[in-house]
Amino acid sequence: MQYTIISNELEMSRLRHDVAEAIIKNSQNILESQDINFTEKMSKSIHIVDNNGETQIISNSPYIRFVEWGMPAGQKVNFDALRYWVEEKLGISVEESTNVTFKIYRKIKNEGIAPTRFLKKAIIKIGARGRGIGGLRQPRKSRRKSSKLLKVIKSLTDAMNRINKTYKRVKRFIK
Repeated sequence: MQYTIISNELEMSRLRHDVAEAIIKNSQNILESQDINFTEKMSKSIHIVDNNGETQIISNSPYIRFVEWGMPAGQKVNFDALRYWVEEKLGISVEESTNVTFKIYRKIKNEGIAPTRFLKKAIIKIGARGRGIGGLRQPRKSRRKSSKLLKVIKSLTDAMNRINKTYKRVKRFIK
């Protein structure tokens, strides 16, 4: 008896791409809801790259790692970039911004920056089975989408497990 393993790379690629899109959308919503993304540059910098069969989520924002992972106390911050952020975020004049920026700079140097883990939250939100972050219910439409996605993931996992079991059985007989 001969077994044929059917590879459905196109569907797997689409699934990976759909999951990546959902992660990006969730992360953008989290950034917006936590008032982290006031210029929207950070959320617009997050995009999908398909590289040799791998789907990756990348960003060209130099600050996204500090937002996601935080920063320990004692590290220096780019003062000019921080001043630009202060002027844009707080809407204060250039004359006032130096004093305010110095106070924020000193606080970051002494206390660090707390991590937001917005990407982790975005990933968890996909598999939350109808629950949003913090146990809040997602809108009905979002619950249906995440429920459908979970069913697809479960069916793919089950299919892969069956293929693995079959392969192991066949491999025993071949030896």
